[in-house]
Amino acid sequence: MFRSATKIVIAAFLSIVAVFSLTSATSWAAGASTASSTAAAPTNLPAAARADGRPQIEALASADRGLLQQEIDDTISRSEPGGVQISSNEIAWRGGKVVMVLPLPGVKQTPSDSPQLQALYAKLEGAARSSGAAAVPPLPAADYHGCPRGDLVRWYCFYENRDWNEVIAGRRLQWSDPHCDDFIDFADWTFVNKTSSWVNTGFLEVTVWDSRVERIWTEAPNSLSAYVGSAHNDQARYFESCG
Repeated sequence: MFRSATKIVIAAFLSIVAVFSLTSATSWAAGASTASSTAAAPTNLPAAARADGRPQIEALASADRGLLQQEIDDTISRSEPGGVQISSNEIAWRGGKVVMVLPLPGVKQTPSDSPQLQALYAKLEGAARSSGAAAVPPLPAADYHGCPRGDLVRWYCFYENRDWNEVIAGRRLQWSDPHCDDFIDFADWTFVNKTSSWVNTGFLEVTVWDSRVERIWTEAPNSLSAYVGSAHNDQARYFESCG
């Protein structure tokens, strides 16, 4: 009887071990499947986002890529018509002469420019060269904090946060053309009352006004500011740029 009881106990123990092993294997497989699906990009992203192979983009969870795409779609829908998404976090208007770069969800620093945006800069430089644009003197060696500075095409950039978004990530909105005879309204690019710092790599003088059309600062050519000051922070509504 003792031997029979022992056999029953051993058999029961082996059954428990088998069930535990099967459960563990199933849980591991489910976990692996979940991790794999998190790393995969959503299949409903537009082609410009799916083609974005920058490491910072590929490191985003699927849910975060979806949130970023929602922000891109919302920005395009509420901005001047004609916005074109060129990568996961970049939008261009007016043939590429206006560009917005968005931060990534949960990421402290905005990634470097996408190959698509770099190609756009090269295209504008080529067009300027073909049109016979005069060469401009090279800029002094400096850190322009992501604001482009081509040989022929220079840009002026507005940053959502102080210190050029380098402490707290934020949007960057930038132009290359002069606008002397018309006010540019930041409302047309969902950027009203958002500017905290700026860079001007060109030879245009940029003047900025608040919603009351009172001048709040002027950007001299080849200049920059890490912070517009507490009195003018998040107050920019209009600007003009003249050379």
